[in-house]
Amino acid sequence: MKYFLLVMLVLGGGLFPSAFPAQAAAVAGDDIRCEQFSTVYYLGEDGKRHAYPNERIFFTHNEGFDHIKVVSCAQLGSLPLGTNVEYHGGMRLIKAQSIPVVYAVDSDGVLHALKNETQAKKFYGMNWQVYVDDISEALLSQYEIGSPYSEHYYALGTVFVNTSGDVFRANGKGTVVEIDDLLMSWQKRNYARYALSFEESERRLGTISKITSSARSSANTTEEARRLKKVVVAEVARVPSVKIEEATSSERRADLLKRPATSSHTSSQTGSSTSRTSRVGGGSGSVKGIDTSSGDTAGSGSSAGSGSSAGSGSSAGDTAGSGSSAGSGSSAGDTAGSGSSAGSGSSGAVEDDKVIDEETDESKDGVDAGVGAGAGPVIPN
Repeated sequence: MKYFLLVMLVLGGGLFPSAFPAQAAAVAGDDIRCEQFSTVYYLGEDGKRHAYPNERIFFTHNEGFDHIKVVSCAQLGSLPLGTNVEYHGGMRLIKAQSIPVVYAVDSDGVLHALKNETQAKKFYGMNWQVYVDDISEALLSQYEIGSPYSEHYYALGTVFVNTSGDVFRANGKGTVVEIDDLLMSWQKRNYARYALSFEESERRLGTISKITSSARSSANTTEEARRLKKVVVAEVARVPSVKIEEATSSERRADLLKRPATSSHTSSQTGSSTSRTSRVGGGSGSVKGIDTSSGDTAGSGSSAGSGSSAGSGSSAGDTAGSGSSAGSGSSAGDTAGSGSSAGSGSSGAVEDDKVIDEETDESKDGVDAGVGAGAGPVIPN
């Protein structure tokens, strides 16, 4: 089924709304965008804007789009570009389509290669393939390659949830640390969606020691809180005060008029862009003796934002066509908080994170322009 790009400008019966919802000023730690483009940025403590390369990365950090603050495109363009936002550690496995290695992303943004399928099943269960995302070689090159995955311990930051709903993260040394008290309610829901079942993990590996929140040291608490940030900024690079006023109604209307005709604020996923089904999908193919294709594995398409890399802050040029491609599949048996998870695949074939129309063979890239015509999540109207 084909999905067509739409830009919904007619709101409330008129060409533009008479007034936009009021919002607080954006500060460090907020996600921001402007009306002309769909690309979303994280406003860092360094005063820079950090682009989300695609929706899969975006949803490891966020539950939905409602929290994003809208600033004027002029203000957004005045912010220097920072590094891309990376996968939130401990939630996904990744691989590049042409490189026969599956990696775990730890909470320091370091990659650890899984040795083989036996090891993958040991740590992630029989349906471990649903945790795998295919990414481009360009995006993979942004990460530091660390030591191979441990034969005995989960990678640093691996997320677990127990039957009581408590959330834990692995410390990389065989122990898990409770972080429930450090999470807001939406964060806890998001973590639970990606988490491994603690009980299932113990059945595979044996008893795993736990540090509860009450037994956690202050140093441990500080370190866990640091790892919750979307982009960690060194103390010396922090800006004393980062604050951007919201766009006025007139600024938003003016920016809307400049929106490229091919810009999309809709997603090619079935239902909402925030659905769980768009995020569970795994990769496909054979990887270093590890077969990642199975009936339980979602399609290999990578979620993608509209536009080209111009001005997006995507330093690796991991540009993407609009929409995502998520095949059907059931979530892993030890994925907590969800039953079966079936996404509806788009009709385009995925090639290097770009959606290509199978009939016309034309790339569905957006228009090179300004601050936001880059890869990133597609924001629905």
